[in-house]
Amino acid sequence: MIRTALSLVILASLASMSVCCASASPVEHTLEEADYPWELLPSDSLGKDLFWRQRISASFQDREESFQAVVQSSNGVLLVVGLSPMGTKSFILRQDGLDSTFEEFVDGEFPFPGRFILIDLQRCFFPLSSTDTIHSGVNLFQLNGETVEEIWRDGQLVTRRFQRPGYGKHGEAIVVSYEGWSEDGSTAKKVTLENGWFEYRLTILSSSD
Repeated sequence: MIRTALSLVILASLASMSVCCASASPVEHTLEEADYPWELLPSDSLGKDLFWRQRISASFQDREESFQAVVQSSNGVLLVVGLSPMGTKSFILRQDGLDSTFEEFVDGEFPFPGRFILIDLQRCFFPLSSTDTIHSGVNLFQLNGETVEEIWRDGQLVTRRFQRPGYGKHGEAIVVSYEGWSEDGSTAKKVTLENGWFEYRLTILSSSD
């Protein structure tokens, strides 16, 4: 199901920056880990090994960027590599269990901690409740102080919505939409994330080798 689709946020917050290319000018690091609450799940929660190539389109305010990324999960270790338009590495993110490291290879500075990428990735692709799949209907549950609503249709996940008291203007949510599921239900060809808390939008097109 979702656990094999992986990587929505490989640059989940790259929508809010211009460092996806090595020539980007320095930006001010204004966000701290406490600004984006979430208790990380261990990397082996994904279950199976996988290798994905992603094309991500990101928009934030008046900025729009497109870039590629590679996500690999092997033996419970998650590796995320962000690529610049020239195909060079912009960052490497590694999670082993609950431990993570983040290394960047750009001239500018990310305006957010690397942990934000893991948070969005888990919001979009990790199994989050004891109810792994349902045929059709709504799966509503509490997680990490948030209300999570999943909408299912014909055994496929259609949307995920996250709401937390005090986050987002006028109660805006983080909403993830899934389109074009494979026949075995292992991956959605198109995933869109609308983050009402930080006001960015991501569209991810997935392919596997």
